[in-house]
Amino acid sequence: MAARFNSLPRESRVKVMSRLDELVEEEIHEQAGLTLGELYVETMEAIMKKPIRNNTRQRDGVYARAVVSYCLYEQGLTVEKIGAVLGKDHSTITHYRRLVEDALETPASNPEMIILYRKFLKEIQ
Repeated sequence: MAARFNSLPRESRVKVMSRLDELVEEEIHEQAGLTLGELYVETMEAIMKKPIRNNTRQRDGVYARAVVSYCLYEQGLTVEKIGAVLGKDHSTITHYRRLVEDALETPASNPEMIILYRKFLKEIQ
């Protein structure tokens, strides 16, 4: 295999190595994103004292998932990756993000979410 690679023109070898570097970098970012997601979920579960990766539609569970989603999105994770962490689809993650954004724009409209958001930020810093 190495002999075959070395027989390629230099330009082709550079392209192959460059693409390999890109793939490795993508994999590192993917793993880091999932690891960060797991850390955020565990932190929120510690705050809530119950699991948040479930299908409950209770307000505190929805708010917890929304805050985690928003914070992960702010860290640069895609909605698809956040969805993979929380077991939700991309449209739900987008909805969660908007919930938090709305609460941050008008804190009086949703003080419960703002309190949870602040607790979470305090824990992750």
